[in-house]
Amino acid sequence: MADETVPDAEARKPPIPRVKIFFDPAEYKKDVRINPSDLSGAMADQASLFTHYGEQLALATYELDKWKDIESIRCAKVDRLIRDRAAADGTKLTEAAVEKEISRHPEVVALRLTINKARHQVELGKTVVESFKQRRDMLVQLGASDRENLKGEQRILAVEANERAAAARRDRALEMTKPRD
Repeated sequence: MADETVPDAEARKPPIPRVKIFFDPAEYKKDVRINPSDLSGAMADQASLFTHYGEQLALATYELDKWKDIESIRCAKVDRLIRDRAAADGTKLTEAAVEKEISRHPEVVALRLTINKARHQVELGKTVVESFKQRRDMLVQLGASDRENLKGEQRILAVEANERAAAARRDRALEMTKPRD
């Protein structure tokens, strides 16, 4: 059975089913970018972006699971087809021979390629979600750094104001000690 030719209906390669694209590299690279001059806006957008890409990851995972289920069902149907054909021909098959036939079946091959594409979307999604976790950490760090810088600027301004006030007091004291004409 393993060496027999496959009938025309099975010989035609089925088209590889399309996998939905959940992550556009240009879009998520733009979304993950931080504009240092607009930290407040970036912080405000962080939660909604993280949620959006988290949802996309969940949908990609659902799609992968769906294709795995379809493959499992199709493998069972192909298995039944192979065993029925062998029984009709009076051919005895080993489990290894049946598995080999299943793995070479064009529909199973197409589904496995689809599963690989769906898996790629899931892995890409995990990377995107992780990048938004890192973006959040970076925003927190940049915000803390800006607050420290602001404190330093305020300290400098306070010292300058104290120096100006001391200079003004000194100038008044000198004015008071000068003899009047």
